Amino acid sequence: MSLAATGSSARCCAPTWVATIVSPRPRSSWVRSAAGLVILRERLDVKAVNGDKVDAGEYCAVSNTLRRVLVTIGLKPDPKLINNVESDQAKLDRILGYVEEEAVP
Repeated sequence: MSLAATGSSARCCAPTWVATIVSPRPRSSWVRSAAGLVILRERLDVKAVNGDKVDAGEYCAVSNTLRRVLVTIGLKPDPKLINNVESDQAKLDRILGYVEEEAVP
C-alpha cells in the first residue's frame, strides 16, 4: 500500500493521506486471508461468549484488518434500515395520542 500526501497547507497544517492499494497478490490470496481472519474473529467471539477474557486490542485489530481485506477484494458494507425512522414530531404525536387515550374515561 502506498500513501500519497495531498491537501492544502492554507487550510490545515497536516496533510490528508490517500491510500492507493498496489498489490501483486491475486484476488484468491486476499480471499484466503479474509477466510483466515474470519476464523480468528470467530474464535475470539466464542471465547467472549464462554466468559473467557478477550484482549480488546486483538479483537479490534482482527476486525479492522478483516474489514480492510474485504474492502480490498471488493465487498462493501450494505447498511440496512433496521427500524423505521420516525421524525420527532411523529414521536410526539404518537406519545400524545397514548396520553389522550388514557385520559378518556
